[in-house]
Amino acid sequence: MLDFIAAFVDENGYSPSYDEIAHALNLASLATVHKHIIDDHICDGDMVLIERNQDFRDGDIVVALVKGVETSLKRIYREPRNMVRLQPANSEMKPMYYQASEVEIQGRLLAVLRKFR
Repeated sequence: MLDFIAAFVDENGYSPSYDEIAHALNLASLATVHKHIIDDHICDGDMVLIERNQDFRDGDIVVALVKGVETSLKRIYREPRNMVRLQPANSEMKPMYYQASEVEIQGRLLAVLRKFR
């Protein structure tokens, strides 16, 4: 799975969707993909490189300003009825739903920088 993802990113410049991973690896269920992939592995002390940009694709990790007061680093998805879902990487946290007008995208995640000691 890791080899496929790395090759896909090299070829396309972005990460594959879960559907693309399942199709490429002949997996019958997205649940299998979810099982092999837990969170975004952004740890305390990591630095993130953010591109100032308001455009995003579903599944991008973005810096979102919610209701003008709270900033969050989450995956974002467009939902019906002009809603957006901010999806935490931590599987123990529930997704957060907001009207699109309540969420201002301040940038997209480009890289996670980790210092090893």
